[in-house]
Amino acid sequence: MGRGRGALLAAVSFVGILALGAAAQVTREEFDELKQQVEALQAQVAELRLELTELREAARAEAEPAMPERPTVSTEAPPVPVPEERADVDVSPPREWTSEKRTVTAATPDGEQEKEITYHKNTIGMEFVKISAGEFMMGSPGSEAERGSDEGPQHRVQITSPFYIGVHEVAQARYESVMGKNPARSKAASNPVELVSWDDAVEFCRRLSQQEGLTYRLPTEAEWEYACRAGTATPFHTGETISTQLANYDGDHTYGSGKKGVDRGETTAVGRFPTNPWGLHDMHGNLWEWCQDFHGDYYYTGSPVQDPRGPANGSGRVLRGGSWASPTNDCRSANRDRHDPSRPDHRIGFRVVMLPE
Repeated sequence: MGRGRGALLAAVSFVGILALGAAAQVTREEFDELKQQVEALQAQVAELRLELTELREAARAEAEPAMPERPTVSTEAPPVPVPEERADVDVSPPREWTSEKRTVTAATPDGEQEKEITYHKNTIGMEFVKISAGEFMMGSPGSEAERGSDEGPQHRVQITSPFYIGVHEVAQARYESVMGKNPARSKAASNPVELVSWDDAVEFCRRLSQQEGLTYRLPTEAEWEYACRAGTATPFHTGETISTQLANYDGDHTYGSGKKGVDRGETTAVGRFPTNPWGLHDMHGNLWEWCQDFHGDYYYTGSPVQDPRGPANGSGRVLRGGSWASPTNDCRSANRDRHDPSRPDHRIGFRVVMLPE
């Protein structure tokens, strides 16, 4: 606490120095240097405030009875039942789509399992699965190794309406069929498209919506994590750790009891690895995926329970899932990152959702 007061006093002192410097007509270089020092101190103050919040949470947790490490229901309020499907929403796939049931190999905390999944294909060949309304714990518990401060507090979230989400990250062939170009650096029709900005991804959704007469958009951050976890509460949908036999990330890194693996150094074809328990591929690794939301470091402290949409503004849009170049930690279900929405990157792609009318 003394360090926090010292930083605040230092910040105030530097603001005073800036004012005096301006009055004394200091040089531009001296003014810029002082300004940078103030900005650094302001960042330090923000970090100290976050530490204080976490200390308060820890003290509150010590004063309460012990709870399970990963609760399935929030202790802050009794659970509110969420219907499996809202009666006022037609959740059937569009008539123009085709559907089929397939048995797939899913990577789960209990090992690889055979799952029967119903897949739906739109008019340009993109596959989707229906995600029913439901409830989950968003973010990571304080005990999760290598967690970021913006992953807490872990909190209960309800997804109140079903939606369809892309089984794969948008492949280059699908992107080119809608946008008329392929910006990817690692060109291969079945690999996910990269070097796309958030603005590019939103434009793809707009054009595809217009083409099919449906509503496509990027997933919200809550929808993304809900779909990624697929009913699991572990750091990965595969369990407490993951391997490069199950996902494409930088295998020179490990997480928990995991072992080193392959560093492929590039994207791999969509659908190459086992699915998650709900039939989705590459929710961990391959490419970071754009989400609809602005990123907020402290958004979880006041996030609504039902259908959170992120803060009203921010400096970057949310990225989820990690990429082929990411250390294992970045691929966790709860991990969050951000990026300038106008800037493409060869480690970033996206998947889309379709909203039933």
